[in-house]
Amino acid sequence: AETDWRIEVLNGTIVLLQAIFVVGLRLLGQNMIDPYGDDLEDLSVITYINIGLDTSSIIMSAEPPQSTVPEPSTVPSSVPECPPVATSKTPPATLTGEANC
Repeated sequence: AETDWRIEVLNGTIVLLQAIFVVGLRLLGQNMIDPYGDDLEDLSVITYINIGLDTSSIIMSAEPPQSTVPEPSTVPSSVPECPPVATSKTPPATLTGEANC
């Protein structure tokens, strides 16, 4: 039972830190919206949100590209086989005019 209260204290500490973090982010956001004081509008947040929504809408309505990979049924069944590799010292295939495999 001794570890139970330690875990609860740890969980409570984590929740408290998360709450402080969220409140800090909220205050930071409020300062970013109005950085120069009592002006009517410093940053047009609504404009940025509308641009983001428009861009997201365009991306979501786009058609997926057509696949350029052939279907397995359209691959030719007669694929040429490569000759066996020689174990002696032979020049590379590109120098002898042979096809690379």
